[in-house]
Amino acid sequence: MVEIRQEIDSDRNELFQIHQDAFQRDDEAQLVDKLRQNVQYNFNLSFIALVKKKIVGHLLFTPLQINYPTSGKSITSLALAPISILSDYQRQGIGSKLIEYALHELKAQGYSSVIVLGHEHYYPKFGFLPAKKYHIRAPFPLANEDCFLALELEAQALPLHDGEATVQYLSEFGI
Repeated sequence: MVEIRQEIDSDRNELFQIHQDAFQRDDEAQLVDKLRQNVQYNFNLSFIALVKKKIVGHLLFTPLQINYPTSGKSITSLALAPISILSDYQRQGIGSKLIEYALHELKAQGYSSVIVLGHEHYYPKFGFLPAKKYHIRAPFPLANEDCFLALELEAQALPLHDGEATVQYLSEFGI
């Protein structure tokens, strides 16, 4: 049985280890620590998966801007990044449960959209579509544009008539 809750400050060290284990490097773990220092960091956007009271997964959302240079419009959205599941618990559906729960919570909290750079065949099962369908581009070159995806949590949250848009991540992402 998977339990999901929001992050609390005392989870910090365990979460660092989960990201290290899941990615087999420190980059994502260090990114999460950097993001925690940003004034926009919100514990309500950080979700923890537990199995038998053990933390086995983490999913973080952070604010981002979608900028439309032609119209001068800019809208706030969320970035889904990173998501990590301990290697011993991967491929058991925990990540999917974590994403489903978190998206439901975000909708309840009034958030309108989410952007993710991820697997083009995994995220569509949660309703994500290639961001290019919304005329939204990544702020960096991609080998496969279908891996840059968007989800509207609220109908018509992503305007289709304001021209091409580019995502702007928080500076901690180094983009």
